[in-house]
Amino acid sequence: MPRRHRRQHVPQPAVRERSVSPDREHHVAIHLLLQYFRRGLRRAADRAGQHRPERDRPLHVCAADPAAGRSVRHVPPRQQSAHDSPGNVMPAKATAVMPAKASTGQRSQALIEFALISPVLLLLVFGIIDIGRAVFYYDTLAHAAREGAREAISASTPLPTDASVLAAVMQQLVGAPVTAPCPQGPVTSATPPSNTAWLYITEPNPPSTVETAPPDNAPGGEFAAPASGSCSAVNPAVGNTTLQVTLRFNLVLITPILSQVTADHIVLTAAAIFRTEY
Repeated sequence: MPRRHRRQHVPQPAVRERSVSPDREHHVAIHLLLQYFRRGLRRAADRAGQHRPERDRPLHVCAADPAAGRSVRHVPPRQQSAHDSPGNVMPAKATAVMPAKASTGQRSQALIEFALISPVLLLLVFGIIDIGRAVFYYDTLAHAAREGAREAISASTPLPTDASVLAAVMQQLVGAPVTAPCPQGPVTSATPPSNTAWLYITEPNPPSTVETAPPDNAPGGEFAAPASGSCSAVNPAVGNTTLQVTLRFNLVLITPILSQVTADHIVLTAAAIFRTEY
């Protein structure tokens, strides 16, 4: 037969009276009842062949009444009240539960954690936005360069010019300004203004220096012109030659730290080469 649990007697601490305000009576009563009805007591009673251990003294909870001088019975903390099972001692604490203080501490901790994490989260969000902007502008530039090249080689009446190619490119780059300071080059490493594109209509693989006698490097509707200043000479295309349309766009990031690191100097380049139809 299983060995029955003997009732254990533990010296009980002295019970003292403690006044509790009426608005905290239910907190103290619930805490004392939870201390008395332990899950260990219920589990022990469900086991076959075992008797449910009992406390040495019954628990009495009295509501505080300032007029009658009654108060809630309070057992000092860190005292042993009874054994709920062999070797397990239940500490008895009869302190009122204060949810307001706990929630205030949790809110303060949440605010501190948010203050520490929010800069990193903002950098990640802005970084994702900048990556999306870079992919969008690169794809748009490539499409605009192809449309500009199709305009430059078309055998229309009249023949295309630098202005008509610029208009075709601007229709594709909606919201981004496009200029052509030197349409026939040279294509240098100079940086365009912020969020602005430069257009070049040249021969394939143009040099980065000024050309005084270049090959065919302009649409058929342009007039021949010598080099002037920092711009190459103009030589209209004839006889089914190839032309290259190049777009250089200066992308400015919106992420604070990344924009300072790159010094607002991220140039996206797209080019398209087509053979003229005239």
